[in-house]
This record gives sequence, C-alpha cells and structure tokens, in this order.
Amino acid sequence: MTIQSRAFLALILLSPMGPAIAQNIQGKREAVSSYGVPISRGNFVSLRDFGATGNGSTDDTAAVQAAVSAQPYQKIICPAGTYKMTSTVRFAAGVLILGVGPGSCILKWGSNGMDGIAPASDMVIDNVTLQGGWTSQSTIGCGAGGGCAINGGVGINNVTIRYSTVTGWAGHGINTGGGCGYVVTGNTIQNTRDDGILLVGLCGANQTASDGNGSTVTGNLFSNIGANSVDMNSSNNEIGWNRITRSGFRETGTDFYAILCSAGTNGGLGVINCDENNIHDNTIIGTRGPAIDIRADTGTANRNLVAHNIGQGAGSDMPAITTLVQVDSSVGAGCSGTVDSTLVIGNTANGFANGLVQGGGTFCTITNTLFANNTVTNSTHYGIIVAYGTAVTMGNTISGSGTADLY
Repeated sequence: MTIQSRAFLALILLSPMGPAIAQNIQGKREAVSSYGVPISRGNFVSLRDFGATGNGSTDDTAAVQAAVSAQPYQKIICPAGTYKMTSTVRFAAGVLILGVGPGSCILKWGSNGMDGIAPASDMVIDNVTLQGGWTSQSTIGCGAGGGCAINGGVGINNVTIRYSTVTGWAGHGINTGGGCGYVVTGNTIQNTRDDGILLVGLCGANQTASDGNGSTVTGNLFSNIGANSVDMNSSNNEIGWNRITRSGFRETGTDFYAILCSAGTNGGLGVINCDENNIHDNTIIGTRGPAIDIRADTGTANRNLVAHNIGQGAGSDMPAITTLVQVDSSVGAGCSGTVDSTLVIGNTANGFANGLVQGGGTFCTITNTLFANNTVTNSTHYGIIVAYGTAVTMGNTISGSGTADLY
C-alpha cells in the first residue's frame, strides 16, 4: 500500500462515518457467488438481518419468510447454517437467495406433508440445500401427505434453481405446476419418492394456450429417484448434460423413466402436447423402465430430438434398464395421440435388453421416426426394434445382440 493510500484510509477511519465504512468493507468479504466472485454486501440483505439463527434447532420459518417476501427483487445472503423450517415459504417475485458456499446454507423441513417453497416469477435459488424430511411416507405428489421442495403454478414463470441440492422429499423435487421457462442447472437432485423434476404446463410450441417458453434442465446430478428423474408434460424443453443413476426405484412391476416426454391430459390444464424437446448428451445408469421415452396418449409428441445420450446397463444394485430410447404410445383403445418425426441420432447403448425400440398400440399413430448413427452393443435380445408404425434406420452400428440386430 502506498503512503498516499495509507493516509487516505486513515482519514476515512478518523471521520465520523469511519466505523460504518469499515463495517461495509468487511461485509463485502462475507459472501461469494457460485463462481467465487465476491459480492458487495451493500447490494444484499442477510437472513440474519431478519432474525434467522441457522442453529438447526430454533424455528427460523418466520424470519426466512420475512426476508424472502419483504420486497420484490430483493437479494438475500444465506449465511452458513441449518435453518429449521416448519411450513411452506412463499417468495416475492424476483427474489434471489444465495448461499455463501457449497452445502453451507441448509433450509431443512423436519417432516413431509407440506411443500418447501411456493415460488414466484423471476426468483433465483443459488447454492442452497432444500432438505425434506421424507423417511417412509407412502403418499406422493405435492401438498398434504407428500411434499415437494418447490411447487409452482400456472403463470409462475422464469424460476431459476442453480448449484443447489434438493434431497429427501416424499413428492417431487421440483414441480413447475403449469409454470414455464424454468432454468434448473448444476444441481444435485436426490432421494425423492416421486419425480426429480416435473415439467408440466402449456409451454412452448403448438400449445392452444401457451403462456411461456419451455424449460432448461442441464448439468444436474440425479440419483435415487422414486419415479422419473425428468418428467415432461410440456414443449420446447432442453434436457442436456445430466447424469442420472438409479431412477424409478419406488415400485416393482411399474415402468418409470430417466427422462419421459409424455403428451396427454393433465387435470385442469386439458390436453398438453410434448413437442420439439431437445434431449441430448445425458448419461443414464439404472432405470426401472426405458431410459428415455417419447409417447402420446392424447395430443402430440412431435419433432423431438434425442441425440448423443449414453446409457449403460445397470449393475446388480440398480433397476434393470429395458432400453435406452423407446418411441411408443398407449396400447389401449382410448389412445388418440400422435408421435411424429422423432429423431434418434448418435446415441450409445450398451448392455440393455433391447437397444432402441419403437412400439405401441394399433389405436395410436407413430410415424417418421429416424434411427441414425447410433451405436448399440451387447443387447440381451435385439439391437433395434420397429414393432409398430413407420421408421427409417440408417448408419447404425450394432454388435453383440443376443437374438438379432434388427427386428
């Protein structure tokens, strides 16, 4: 430090505002972003400012609620600690809550039967652990009896969850609930009895009442998910660069999926299409049913891209994966859906019962599927099956099939 700098600092500290300035300078060292960039304390408030203790035993619900609802677009630091939560916390629009380091800020709900967070549009959760209390509850879904870490709704759009951990929920980890434009990136999502993420809403292409863009789910780690790791009942989503292990453990005899794109009727939202999704560069190990499934019972599942995903047959401690990619529909007479122009390109499947499958019932329409440049090895039965509908296979490399390469 130069003589001039020291003299200037001394003048500041001797001034009437000196202590406050020094405190502000120190405060700027209290938090860093997910990228390790220091954050100016002057732009943030702290959960501690609202009375939260983070000691793991004091009920901090009221303090956290006061902080996240004080004003829209508030920026909040969550200092290291475990914050005991006993009810659902409702955010104001645009609020950012930021943990000061990986795994250091834990919002912990003691039991399920309630949702953790009721989100608002434009809010951001960064570097925060959302821990539920699921142990043995058989009830699934959001709300009473189950409980989701984040439970959205129609018109609640553009929510971001990044570099955080979601664990221990009897319901879904994240449920958009009709909202659109979620960004879910760099998280660990684990130990949920229901879906890891449920993307449901009239979002994206070809929806009769579209209210926003699709969502982005990238770079996440999924493990020990009771149902589907990513369940899509919406359009224009990107699902990429995720690693998924042990998905669909909840019930034997029931197919669950690592990634499901399903068109159909969903409660008050009516028929929701699952069109123009980009499912790419995911690694999948251990799923009770097909790893990736594109289907339509009603509505359309059209123009979906499934590219450059890698699937490995499961070990003895994980559910068996029947196939890496399945393009299908309901086999029942009530099926009226259409699956058209699915592109299955450049995927790698090793050690499945069947590598890639197109099947379904005679009451639905499956047309114009392209299976191209995929690598399928060591299938127990078939490399590629086209059992129903129309498809083109070209440029695929298939070896080690137990029954036949193509059917």
